[in-house]
Amino acid sequence: MGINLKKVVITDIKFIFNLYNQGIIENFFLRKKIVKFYEHKKWFISNYKSSIIKIWVVFFNKKKVGYVKFSIISSRSAKVSIIINKKFRNRNIGSKILNTSYSLLNKNTQINTIYAEVLKKNINSKVFFIKNGFKLTKLKKFKNEFEKKNLIFNKKIK
Repeated sequence: MGINLKKVVITDIKFIFNLYNQGIIENFFLRKKIVKFYEHKKWFISNYKSSIIKIWVVFFNKKKVGYVKFSIISSRSAKVSIIINKKFRNRNIGSKILNTSYSLLNKNTQINTIYAEVLKKNINSKVFFIKNGFKLTKLKKFKNEFEKKNLIFNKKIK
């Protein structure tokens, strides 16, 4: 099974756009409104080469099937977002890519903790992150509406 990652390039803009909107339709994200292409284009162009956003496209047998994105929070931590096209889920692709992406992330960083934000009602994502060694972070009190609707998981990678 040929699974690999390639750093996102400008020609991936439509692929990322379509997959992200598919995630919105499937209720994976807090956002409920479909992203318009002009909004996505503005975000993508300002972030795909960013030093604080790292995105890799997931390939399975040379076909684009997903992406993994890390948002650098600090010199030691990042937040992960991963989505695989629904036709390719339940094949262990997400787990393999998640673990592979840590070494890519750490080529130029000292990140040792990865966070994942998951909607409380998104059972599949909760199971995915727990299966991949993430632990639920205890929040003492909610700072905002976002934290009331999400769970925060974390994992030490070094």
